[in-house]
Amino acid sequence: MTSLPAGVFDKLTGLTVLDLSGNHLMSYIGLPRGVFDQLTGLRMLILRSNSPLAGVSESADLAPGVFDKLTGLRILDLRDNWLTSLPAGVFDPLTGLTGLFLVGNHLASLPAGVFDQLTGITVLDLSRNAWVNAAGMHTSLSLAPGVFDKLTGLTKLDLSYNGLMNLPAGVFDKLTGLAVVDLSYNGRLNDANPPVSYPLISLSAGVFDKLTGLTKLDLSNNGLISLPAGVFDKLSGLATLDLRNNRLISLPAGLFDNVACGLSHFQSSLHLDPASQFWCFVSICPGSIPGDPTPYDDLPRCGDWS
Repeated sequence: MTSLPAGVFDKLTGLTVLDLSGNHLMSYIGLPRGVFDQLTGLRMLILRSNSPLAGVSESADLAPGVFDKLTGLRILDLRDNWLTSLPAGVFDPLTGLTGLFLVGNHLASLPAGVFDQLTGITVLDLSRNAWVNAAGMHTSLSLAPGVFDKLTGLTKLDLSYNGLMNLPAGVFDKLTGLAVVDLSYNGRLNDANPPVSYPLISLSAGVFDKLTGLTKLDLSNNGLISLPAGVFDKLSGLATLDLRNNRLISLPAGLFDNVACGLSHFQSSLHLDPASQFWCFVSICPGSIPGDPTPYDDLPRCGDWS
């Protein structure tokens, strides 16, 4: 299905869930403005896997205003389309949205203020937006400063597989309610033949300082060569930290001093000692057992974990 007849949903005023996944609707023709206007009671709209059919549209697009009447929407699933851009203000009327899924698109940038009205959202998934365009060039998502500043209720943010080479200063500072952040599999490939990887190799000091409620942080499969001293100091509630498959050869002294009590899973691959690639913190705080300081070196190794 490549288009929807005008007024096709107009009589379904009691509809709460609409699943249109697996079609070819992601174009001005397929989803014209007004197609959802009578569905004011809709709570969940699933439009995943709707990339345009070859020959019908050259690129995937959302018509400006296509969601304007869906003010009661809670979940919007736009994953696995070919969206290369988002219209300015496209989400502004969706003030009740709690989950937005933009996984697996081709977004290289986000319009200024694109999420500013989504103050009640708790889950935002922007993963897998790195891609190879028709000219064979590798494209990655870039984040503008302040892009997430209004999302103060966010609890889960997924930015994995995006080709991010750096994080803007203060990018997470307003997200004080975040519990889960996934930054795994970032960096990008250049257009050489064979391609050369330019991974996320560094973090700025203080990048996580405002995330005092964070419980899970995934930094695996990047190219991190070092970590700033104190980068985890404010994450006293952290339970899971994944640093696997980076280029770390040493860690700053005291790196985990303020998080060890909460960590139940810690996985890291250090090139320094291949025999010690996998570790597991088991919620033992140094000094918590009288007469037993439990230094990090004595914590049990637990192999791979999931």
